[in-house]
Amino acid sequence: MGRCQGGDGYGAAQAFDAAGRPTPLIVLGNRQDELQWWAEQRDANGYDTMSLSIAPGVASLAFWVAQQILAGEEVPKDLTVPFLKITQDGLDEALASTPEGSVANVSYTLKDAQAVIADAK
Repeated sequence: MGRCQGGDGYGAAQAFDAAGRPTPLIVLGNRQDELQWWAEQRDANGYDTMSLSIAPGVASLAFWVAQQILAGEEVPKDLTVPFLKITQDGLDEALASTPEGSVANVSYTLKDAQAVIADAK
């Protein structure tokens, strides 16, 4: 799954490294290889960035939104789906829970869907 998602940030980092140039701030896309690279750079030289993308688990949010519609709730047609955002403080936890070759993920709950719906009203 992770191999079909982005990777642009990691590719950019590798290009700067290959060119022998300093790595600028690169916002990553939650792939395990990107998170691993970030952790290595953080440990080696204090590199600080963030990583974000729509989590594959967004399907679980869609399920709960559909459930709310079927339960008769009024659901706006335009909903804002939250990004899965990983910051420096959460990097180690995210990396530990993201299998090699995959992408960081989250499963959404009914409560999450209700919050998204409420925010859209």
